[in-house]
Amino acid sequence: MKVSLEWLRDWCDWEGTPTQVADLFTRGGTEVISMRSTGSQVPGVITAKILEKKPHPNADRLTVCQVDDGTGPRQVVCGARNHNAGDIVPLARPGTAFPGGMTIKSAKLRGESSEGMLCSAKELGIAEEAEGLLLLPKETPLGVPLEKLFPGETVLEFEVTPNRADLACMEGVAREFAALGAKPKDRRPIQAPAAGPLSGWKVEIADPLDCPRYSLTAIEVKAGIDSPDWMKKRLSACGMRSLGLLVDVTNYVLLEIGQPVHAFDAAKVQGNTIQIRRAKAGEKITGLDGGSHELTP
Repeated sequence: MKVSLEWLRDWCDWEGTPTQVADLFTRGGTEVISMRSTGSQVPGVITAKILEKKPHPNADRLTVCQVDDGTGPRQVVCGARNHNAGDIVPLARPGTAFPGGMTIKSAKLRGESSEGMLCSAKELGIAEEAEGLLLLPKETPLGVPLEKLFPGETVLEFEVTPNRADLACMEGVAREFAALGAKPKDRRPIQAPAAGPLSGWKVEIADPLDCPRYSLTAIEVKAGIDSPDWMKKRLSACGMRSLGLLVDVTNYVLLEIGQPVHAFDAAKVQGNTIQIRRAKAGEKITGLDGGSHELTP
């Protein structure tokens, strides 16, 4: 279980350094097996806007971008695929030093000059995994250091034993922390909107011993709404990628209170029926990551 100390402060207050917090948990019986810092790990990277994107004339997998960091346009050759003109992205200018010894230099890549590098969240140390460039909100000012947008925080990783499933969420960790001396905060319950019976939908449970209860509700969400940055940062700190608003919200609920939740696209549910059953022999599903997974009966 990965726990962001910044997120944990939503639940309780304490004094002491992250190392002291880790030692306190370990002495209390909940072993901390690792501690790391998140946030931008590369000083000197700033925000820039992609003014123009065109294919590289000599390389199918590269693009040539004109970008502006607030001081004027510059050309950067990029190998990512997820960016377009108008996007705000991190720019490492010549002279920027990355962990591991790499320093960005002005260069020619397959005959095209490149004055810097556009960066992914993984390259900046913001996320453990990333696909493509880190795309920032459209309203982000130009020339802002990434360490201001992604300040460092500490993430503790706990060894959660089978008898302590309550520690697999922020609420459970906060309760344990309070028992060890932290001061719990007054978190008032969230008032959920009233919901009546859901007509036109069925839930079929093959074996009540496998699943005694399944709750279902319906919500409407406008298409194209992105998850807020603070939620993306917290999910990333705990080892999860942002996959869109609805998936991010369900993952956030899981991490915060330990309640598994899944959102279905109503238009893709056959017969408006949710079936709960064991897998069949050789049955496979396609996950949200696009990968195929074989199920065990």
